[in-house]
Amino acid sequence: MPVHRCKSTVRSQRKLPEFDEYFVKYPLKIDRYSSHRVAQRLVGAGQRVLDIGSGEGYVAQGLEHDGNTMTGVDIIPVPGERDAFSKYVCGSQRRLRSR
Repeated sequence: MPVHRCKSTVRSQRKLPEFDEYFVKYPLKIDRYSSHRVAQRLVGAGQRVLDIGSGEGYVAQGLEHDGNTMTGVDIIPVPGERDAFSKYVCGSQRRLRSR
């Protein structure tokens, strides 16, 4: 496997077939002691939340459901749960390094 294929997948710009196992979609974890549930309890409802490294937006979707206003930041161009965010910013590692 050439290194350039691995790098492009790690940056989430392209999902190559040999890396499908790393891009598993999973639901919001609602077990009592899961990190998602702890975040939900800490944030509460009616808050403005900045979700850095928001990924596909599964956690944001749960927090938005509780009446929070979500702003997401990640390198994924369009998250799967885009509707969970009032605002979404696609950050570029390349741009961040050049400043």
